Amino acid sequence: MENWDLSSDEMQDGNAPELDVIEEHNPVTRDDENANPEEVVGDTRSPVQNILGKFEGDINKRLHIKRKRMETYIKDSFKDSNVKLEQLWKTNKQERKKINNKFCEQYITTFQKFDMDVQKFNEEQEKSVNNYQKEQQALKLSKCSQSQTLEAIKDMHENYMEGLMNLETNNYNMLFDVDGELRKEMSVFKKDLMKHTLKYSSSFPSSD
Repeated sequence: MENWDLSSDEMQDGNAPELDVIEEHNPVTRDDENANPEEVVGDTRSPVQNILGKFEGDINKRLHIKRKRMETYIKDSFKDSNVKLEQLWKTNKQERKKINNKFCEQYITTFQKFDMDVQKFNEEQEKSVNNYQKEQQALKLSKCSQSQTLEAIKDMHENYMEGLMNLETNNYNMLFDVDGELRKEMSVFKKDLMKHTLKYSSSFPSSD
């Protein structure tokens, strides 16, 4: 019996610290015994609400960072498109100037030749005033030369218009390509935005 009592005392002494620890973590007072159960549940719910609040704040912060990245991506895409359009406009202007300069030089050369032919005809006419046959021959040569000159002017004008048409066609194709690239980039952006939106919306706890 004495041995049993001793072991019982040791058990009581061994359990004493455990009881002290339990009482430290879960102190029971008369006020707690008389407390409203709803208040007790509210106290245990507060840490959970704090954790959910921190989690929601972290999700909002990440969404904000994603939105900023998306805005930067859109600005960069439009900036690249504007650069391409400006380069296209600059190239178009240079090509148009090149075509105008080329045909202006040809027109000037052709009209200079035309003036020289007229001057030559006048000189021949003066020399052949008394020679009817020479005058007729000179007139025939002059008409032939003038006809050839007018034909050359007509051909150059047609080539000039054809060059402008080809330039406009090329510019239209280049603009179409730039527009296609922009639409493709916007489509990729929309898909990426929907993917991230669905991903982060699924991270929020359900209201049910």
